[in-house]
Amino acid sequence: SSAEAKGVKPQSVLTKPVTSSTLLEAIGEALDKGFVTETRAHEKDDSMADTMASLKGTRILLVEDNDMNQELAMELLSQAGIEVVVANHGQEALDILAQDSRFDGVLMDCQMPVMDGYTATRAIRKNPALAALPIIAMTANAMAGDKEKVIEAGMCDHIAKPLNVGEMFNTIAKWIRPDSPAANEAAPTSETPAATVDVGQIDELLAHLHALLADNDSTASDALDELTELARGTPLAAKLKQVTNAVANYDFDIALEALEKP
Repeated sequence: SSAEAKGVKPQSVLTKPVTSSTLLEAIGEALDKGFVTETRAHEKDDSMADTMASLKGTRILLVEDNDMNQELAMELLSQAGIEVVVANHGQEALDILAQDSRFDGVLMDCQMPVMDGYTATRAIRKNPALAALPIIAMTANAMAGDKEKVIEAGMCDHIAKPLNVGEMFNTIAKWIRPDSPAANEAAPTSETPAATVDVGQIDELLAHLHALLADNDSTASDALDELTELARGTPLAAKLKQVTNAVANYDFDIALEALEKP
């Protein structure tokens, strides 16, 4: 390098843009404080272990047509103690869910033969019992408009391929929890008919919640709790489950998109 040609031997070289983590590592190396990097590595390992532990016992439907991707995803998910059921395309996923809806979430490839992930997700969302089931897109496309397309189809988030293990588990843990499987969300019953609900009050709260989410106002969670209680046993309850998951992670934009979906 030009620096070495001038007799300067840098301890380390930073490439731009510089991030806080790479800067910290470079400083630690320059000061012979290698433990800084080592500590960060251990913290990262511990964080990953905690994330994987939080997913133990969940049951996920993996919808993927590529054999190698199936094998890789199943291996990674199984290591976290996740039970995995595989569907080879969207239609097969619909057939499985028609017989067995006891899933905590779905990992949905977007480009598949027979039926793609977007079409399958829209079909799933038409079933009130599955309207709140977390569906996470998996696609090799990393275009700027992908997130909007994913949300429009009814999916709650996006995992890019090739899979980054850390990002994959963080995204899954963000939406899927073993203690509250969305697939078991109650559909409207004769005991709690929608006709008994105060529609005017619900509409008023919906407008209020919409405004709070648009302003990224954390008090949206209070309005959401009140609205969820009023909407219990109605089709709206399933949609509010998605909104609740997003608000819990401070993803107000995603929560707003989920609320605005038909």
